[in-house]
Amino acid sequence: MYGEPHISTDMNKVKRSISGIYFRYKNGESWENWCFEDLPADEQDDILRNKSHEFVVGLAKILAGTINNLCDQLDLTREYHEDSGD
Repeated sequence: MYGEPHISTDMNKVKRSISGIYFRYKNGESWENWCFEDLPADEQDDILRNKSHEFVVGLAKILAGTINNLCDQLDLTREYHEDSGD
């Protein structure tokens, strides 16, 4: 559970739709609504590359709020280990 973050490039990952920040995504032959965090990394890159600084800041704040809400609901914290630098 704890440790280095993992960025999945696996298209078989679970589509969770947690943040509510939806984008249109062509999945195979059909267009679908996908949350930002569920999109493949290359799609996320394309979105971020073409958006304004204000958009990216807003996106980061919404995602931070989503993480905080999940952690509050699940009572999650990341343990700090002084000797390891984490």
